[in-house]
Amino acid sequence: MCGRYIYLDEKNKEMKYRIEQLKKMFVEEELEGVSLHEIFPSQKTPVYVIQDNELIPQIMRFGYDGFNHKLLINARCETIKEKITFQSDFNHRRCIVIASSYFEWDEKKRKYEFKINNSLLYMAAIYNKDHQMAILTRKAQDESAIIHDRCPLILNYEQAIQYCNHNLKGQFPPPLTHIEICK
Repeated sequence: MCGRYIYLDEKNKEMKYRIEQLKKMFVEEELEGVSLHEIFPSQKTPVYVIQDNELIPQIMRFGYDGFNHKLLINARCETIKEKITFQSDFNHRRCIVIASSYFEWDEKKRKYEFKINNSLLYMAAIYNKDHQMAILTRKAQDESAIIHDRCPLILNYEQAIQYCNHNLKGQFPPPLTHIEICK
């Protein structure tokens, strides 16, 4: 499960480029109300779609409108092709959530931050026609499984491009590696 994440990392060169890209593509009024720090479900946030083989920012809300007014923030990659809510979007509307880290909580409600040393996370996601997005999750492995049984589907940059172009090669999902767990 991935319920909150950090977008902004002012020390990372690529993140600085992504922030500048946002400011060039959207006027100030469009960025009003868009969260660039810790992202919570239901907030507007930058996500990235493929255009001319490059990741281009769009503004979307974190979470699909679900049944009984419950927000659907994650989609399991193992069953996404079978779930009516996500099936069409997985086939036609893929995107990437770029983050510097994400958070998980253990059964005692202790919060942990997950990140990859000095790298951005490219989390596979989908979006619907209403510009609502959900992050794909997979079974957790290694150290992350100690904290929570699910984690976001994290790709490297090349895999993110392939995922958005519907031609991800290799192991799906790719293994999550080099994770630091910070309390």
